[in-house]
Amino acid sequence: MAYITKRGNSYSVRYTYEDEHGKSCDKWESFPTKEEATNRKKQIEHELAAGTFLIPSSVTVAEFLMDWLPKQCSKHKWAPKTYESNLSTIQNLIIPYIGSMEMQKLKPYHMENLYTTLSKTPCGSYIEGKKQELTEKQKQRFLSGTTIHEVHCSFSAHLRPCSVWHLRR
Repeated sequence: MAYITKRGNSYSVRYTYEDEHGKSCDKWESFPTKEEATNRKKQIEHELAAGTFLIPSSVTVAEFLMDWLPKQCSKHKWAPKTYESNLSTIQNLIIPYIGSMEMQKLKPYHMENLYTTLSKTPCGSYIEGKKQELTEKQKQRFLSGTTIHEVHCSFSAHLRPCSVWHLRR
């Protein structure tokens, strides 16, 4: 059950959920209008009833990917080159651009913006996650469509378990 409370000039929705350890937790979310608060209250109640409610989490894209990658490597017994390739993609083409974003806030339009940014990014801009100084000639050579497609495929594979782990909507 969720409740709406007027607090100053805003409206808050208060609700209780169980975290991943079965512990009961209270959460408050504030909205500028009563209508927004009412819509969120209905959404929360529906998700709690349907069992689709996602536990609030502040895990960032970088934290998730850097935790997830070694687990996948050992699970699938990747060759060292496969691990290095995936690590390089994460460190150089994903984390510098969206790594600080919370997983639960990541939306499809963020991914579209990432792909647009990558299409305008010179090759070698990041190496081992560190920004590189490029020569004028290097700045003229951009990432290929194939590389951007590899980022998409790689990142899509990384996101599949997120809904199971309650990290994304």
